[in-house]
Amino acid sequence: MKKIITGILIASTLITYSQTKEFSLSKSVTVGCYNANPLTDMTKKIEVSIQNNEATFIIASLNCKKEFIAQSLGELSPGSTAYYDSKEKKGIILEGNDKISIFIEKEGVFEVGATGHTDKKTAKTLSIEDEQSKYQAAFKNIDKLLAQAKADAEIAKKAANTLPIPEGNYTDKFGISGKHYLSEPIELNQYAGEKGDTKYAVGVQLEYNENDRILKIHYADGKFDKAYLDGSTMNKAVSDGMISKIYLFKGDNMNRLLCFKNISMLYLEDGTRLLQTGSSFYRKLDCSGIEFQSSKDKSGNPVVKYVILSKNKDRCIALASNTEEVITLGEETTLKSCEQTNALEAAKRPMPAPGLKD
Repeated sequence: MKKIITGILIASTLITYSQTKEFSLSKSVTVGCYNANPLTDMTKKIEVSIQNNEATFIIASLNCKKEFIAQSLGELSPGSTAYYDSKEKKGIILEGNDKISIFIEKEGVFEVGATGHTDKKTAKTLSIEDEQSKYQAAFKNIDKLLAQAKADAEIAKKAANTLPIPEGNYTDKFGISGKHYLSEPIELNQYAGEKGDTKYAVGVQLEYNENDRILKIHYADGKFDKAYLDGSTMNKAVSDGMISKIYLFKGDNMNRLLCFKNISMLYLEDGTRLLQTGSSFYRKLDCSGIEFQSSKDKSGNPVVKYVILSKNKDRCIALASNTEEVITLGEETTLKSCEQTNALEAAKRPMPAPGLKD
């Protein structure tokens, strides 16, 4: 899932301004205007504002103005916060509310290009060499801080675009319906031409209708996906009241929540189901040889992918991190489901009446 990365603060030292602040620089810096005269493409000032943990800094010359939007890397060293624009490979370090350093990246190496202060006289006393020496060791951590910032920005963006679990009071005699939690935020697939950030769901309301054997998966008010009982034999058994548990639903291939799109919903225990997303349980027709199979990585190690759906939030989280228990429960369910299906099939084909006896 590719996302647009936005700034997020990783550590303490949050600096906020009620308005844009201007810093005087200790030396002139090149703005970088297109086809500019080198003599007039210089400035000794920088404007900075902080909003939503992003820094917008502006440098301008007689030729043009350039604006950079940098994401927070958090505390680079005690008392200082770094912001970096990875596209332009430029960043700033703010110390308190009155001191600034501009740093740039050249072939993977970060170095201070200018330093400044809100007080013009103080700015003249600052040394680039001193600032470089101060941050030399800290610069080695920028790649790590940037990776963490991007990861946390993903989490923050998902949280900001997460749908609330819709209201509902659904029940049925099988105990299927009701509020359920998902073990991870699930992406809501967008329709063609739909605009805006991708939305996510962390829970749904299930509504099972025994009459039409359709399971509605409500992910937002007035919006739902669908799942169906898997197989005509299972459908008839439910209608005839022949089974006490409903083991397997299959998601519609047009579902918008990706974890329910053409995905099997396997019963694990009351109130909890396994959404098989890359792994499956296989069995022989006689219900022997239950086997869990999963794709493998380049080293031959199994890649187990699944989502847990449960009425119990704590149980949902616990099973999400306990693959061994999930596999055990899944194998037990697969065996019971197989035996039940075979029994239902056998009931449709009774033994022939006895023939003549000698």
